[in-house]
Amino acid sequence: MGAIRRLRLFIPGLVMLLVVSAGSMAVASSANLSRSFNSTEKIENGSLVSLEAQRSDYVEPANTANAKRLIGVASNPNESLLAVDPTTGKVQVATSGNASALVSTLNGNVRVGDLIAVSPFSGIGMKSVYGAKVIGLAQTNLNDSTAGAVSKQVTDKDGKTSTIKVGLVRVSLDVRTDNN
Repeated sequence: MGAIRRLRLFIPGLVMLLVVSAGSMAVASSANLSRSFNSTEKIENGSLVSLEAQRSDYVEPANTANAKRLIGVASNPNESLLAVDPTTGKVQVATSGNASALVSTLNGNVRVGDLIAVSPFSGIGMKSVYGAKVIGLAQTNLNDSTAGAVSKQVTDKDGKTSTIKVGLVRVSLDVRTDNN
């Protein structure tokens, strides 16, 4: 095995550490880019987040009411290939690459290749519908047999109660509108 060299690249406001080993570069298991934002509330890792309407350096859990400001997924800075300003007390938001996102089966089971969009539930995504604001493409499934998924009772606007699953889905991030 070749020698390992550590290189530090300093850019104002940004520190990057590259680990090079005998002609190959070590790659983080998560391969996302993230940066920190402020928030007035606690936001769990995996939550879809939107910029606040009045402050561009603040995020809030994303839902259909604030979907037009969707920016990314709250993530652990240690899971980012490059984390810009991973400050304690702030929300680290993955804006490109791959991330684990909280998703529900509200709009049906999620399969690899499905588009994941903002849902009416703050911070939680769902299988997309035409015209919805999309966070990205599912890389894993979510259904009744998905390990770690939990059941939740929800009531729609007509008063009908149903059970959905909520769990983490690996998503290739690509914020856009579903025009399919």
